[in-house]
Amino acid sequence: MTGKKIRDLRLEAEMTQGELAARLGVSPSAVGMYEQGRRVPDRETLLKLCALFRTTADFLLFDEDQRREGAPVRWEDFLRGLRGEFDAMRGRLLYGDSQNARVLTDAEMTRLWEAVRVAGEVTLRGGERRP
Repeated sequence: MTGKKIRDLRLEAEMTQGELAARLGVSPSAVGMYEQGRRVPDRETLLKLCALFRTTADFLLFDEDQRREGAPVRWEDFLRGLRGEFDAMRGRLLYGDSQNARVLTDAEMTRLWEAVRVAGEVTLRGGERRP
């Protein structure tokens, strides 16, 4: 789904894969893989796509009706996208200052994700935590 949306936006902008690649700072083959659904753009590239095509990450990654900036986003969709960001950072997310930084373990990433999810639910429910 993401690949088709990237392709449609590129064609709508009358750009070649090479032109889009140059604007994103990636190879034309990377753009081809995005469009074929064989690869998902990393966070930085996704943000560049959003800025270039004046759209949202939610549109590119999820629902059809969230194409343009400012469109409402359901909490569940936001959370799903954020979870994808967490999963993409496994084995790469650093904790600590620049001299003592270490990569978070899978167990720490899982606990951190759960803390973020629960904090959001507690906040949205006015302080009540429900399963």
